[in-house]
Amino acid sequence: VILPCVLQKYVHQSQSLSAGEQEFVLRRKQVVQKSLNKLGITCTLDMVPHIALLGSGGGQRAAVGLMGSLFQMEKDGLLDTVLYLGGVSGVTPQSFCFCFSVFVSGKWFEMTPHQAGFIDVGLFINTTNLGSRIHGAGSDIKGPELDMVTLQGASISFSARNTNSPKTKECNNNNNFYLQLNEKLLYCYLCFLEDASVPSCIRIKEFLQLIDAGVMINMPYPPFLGEKRDTDVLIALEYGADETFRVRDYAAKLKKPFPKLEEKFLKEKDWPRPCYVFKGKKKEPTIVYMPLFNRQNCKAKMKEFSTFQLPFSQQKIEFLLETVKANMRYSKDTLLREIAKAVIRRHIKASGGFPVSI
Repeated sequence: VILPCVLQKYVHQSQSLSAGEQEFVLRRKQVVQKSLNKLGITCTLDMVPHIALLGSGGGQRAAVGLMGSLFQMEKDGLLDTVLYLGGVSGVTPQSFCFCFSVFVSGKWFEMTPHQAGFIDVGLFINTTNLGSRIHGAGSDIKGPELDMVTLQGASISFSARNTNSPKTKECNNNNNFYLQLNEKLLYCYLCFLEDASVPSCIRIKEFLQLIDAGVMINMPYPPFLGEKRDTDVLIALEYGADETFRVRDYAAKLKKPFPKLEEKFLKEKDWPRPCYVFKGKKKEPTIVYMPLFNRQNCKAKMKEFSTFQLPFSQQKIEFLLETVKANMRYSKDTLLREIAKAVIRRHIKASGGFPVSI
């Protein structure tokens, strides 16, 4: 795909990690290696597993829950084994390490500290350009830089403008390119292309409203499936009340690797255990699935902590924090076991073999 010259500097198409993310991964792996060695898991740099900690949506419940989970993981020496932190909806203000996502017409949109764009199509802009107004292809003048929390807070109401708009055509004819993020709108030219790889649901509309990804898939699995981030373990912290494994249909449609769910989980999902392990084979990541409310602490509590209600009282907040910390303590041995297995899987991958279920 060849972009118009005015856009080539700002819009790129790729299914590979950005240079900024590659640099981050290399630095972070050194931290992870030291953490694993402290835990008694001997590991060289090329054996460092790609572990992503995923937080589901769920409003205040999810935001408080993630805080408690991160606190306990830090206390247990597990937090620095994580390479990525991803989230949707209620946990996004805390998901600064890498992937925050929203959804539009069946297409997943991610924002990281380095780039933002449509995963399935592979169209991205640099995150540093968000909040800038650029006049002409040769100009590097940017507006005030916006921090990730500001961008995440505004992202639910993103809009994208395409070339069918008369105003956009006028801008193009004048050799101008605008990229501006204000309180409610993101004008970006990810939709400029008339290429067949860009779905009509993105190309044919003047404005696109990107909605909270939690409405469709309430766990940020999509950015961590497949070769791009090549994850070994996904620690899925379930703070929501909905079925989070709708992602299976998404993965099947796009031929993304996703492990098979255990039959006992499908039978027990209305009265779940505190922790499940869905073992990945070959390119599939292993998923450690941890529901907030479970048979260990009474799933009926979910109604009391429903998503849409007034701010939680201090008592509710403290109860939630203690609940998620107890869940993490309960699952610590399971997490350590799966992390150790992931080191072996990563070693097999680095040696050119296909990791099997361990």
